[in-house]
Amino acid sequence: MLNRTPAVEAREHQTSSGRDYAAMGAMPPRGIVIGIALQVASFATGYLSLRFLYAMGWFGCLVISVPLFLASPFYILRAPSPLWLRLLLSFWILGIPLSLAAETAWERFRLRTEIVLVPPGFHGKAMVYFSDPAGAPEEEEGGKLVLRLGANGELRTRAQQRKFSSDWVDSWYNERREFYFLEPNGQRARLETITVNDAPDRAGAISMATGYEGGRIQWIDLYVGTPGKWLKSMEKR
Repeated sequence: MLNRTPAVEAREHQTSSGRDYAAMGAMPPRGIVIGIALQVASFATGYLSLRFLYAMGWFGCLVISVPLFLASPFYILRAPSPLWLRLLLSFWILGIPLSLAAETAWERFRLRTEIVLVPPGFHGKAMVYFSDPAGAPEEEEGGKLVLRLGANGELRTRAQQRKFSSDWVDSWYNERREFYFLEPNGQRARLETITVNDAPDRAGAISMATGYEGGRIQWIDLYVGTPGKWLKSMEKR
């Protein structure tokens, strides 16, 4: 008779349990059932907390929902099931932030920076309209999209810009926009990118708003000048 170590017997028991489970088509192992029940309870309590506790909903999620989910791998990993299944059921939720991070990185890689050329001496509201079949041809420079504003501060272009699924990438899209005064001799003078919250007399260019339709950017609203002058122009409306 062969001597079997406890480790061998444990592996044989786990293997036979898996075969029995597959053959019987019965309930999955108790640890799997408890673990999945904890995950379901975690999402249910999280929903109820956010639905009925309003501003305190995050507290219910933190003290109830999160601990419930964190406890589930303790039961699932001890169940007599294949390792790949136990790992999948325990840590599948990690795939959500990983996939979102990968998508955000890919969209940022595909982000096309815009160069906005402003007529010399122009100050005030400016508009760029994309995807206009009758607009100016698309112009690129070093992989960047060149937008030449007219004397009235408006441009209609055939160029297309896509809307990103991530708000972070949309924010980067506005932050990376470059502004230049285009002098008559072709020289460019860099304009500082500012916001309406900057000092009232700080001169530069402001990205005001972006319009979307059908997954594409339809227009961008810009202002060239100072936050103080922009505020006065808004008061006159």
